[in-house]
Amino acid sequence: MVLRSASDLTVAVKNSPFSVSEEARVHVGFMAKKVPEAIVATVDRERFEPDRFAIVGSEVYLYLPVGIGQSKLPNYLIRQLKTPVTMRNWNTVNKLVELTAQ
Repeated sequence: MVLRSASDLTVAVKNSPFSVSEEARVHVGFMAKKVPEAIVATVDRERFEPDRFAIVGSEVYLYLPVGIGQSKLPNYLIRQLKTPVTMRNWNTVNKLVELTAQ
């Protein structure tokens, strides 16, 4: 399990590389540590298209247009990045930000 503070969650929402129109299909993976760029460079970005991902700091953002249940990208990324990841959908992350702001 990977934990984030309230401020970490807020920053994760602000750092999303995907557009507002894509948010319904976005998931955020909270990685246990920042992955070295040399490892990220080895990830095949075209293999799972139209699924896409972006790594910002210690978060991996996934755009999965057919849903996480159909996509093979999340499991592939976890194996390639070689670090524990806790995955949450965009709505859950935003709800956690809302709850921690109270």
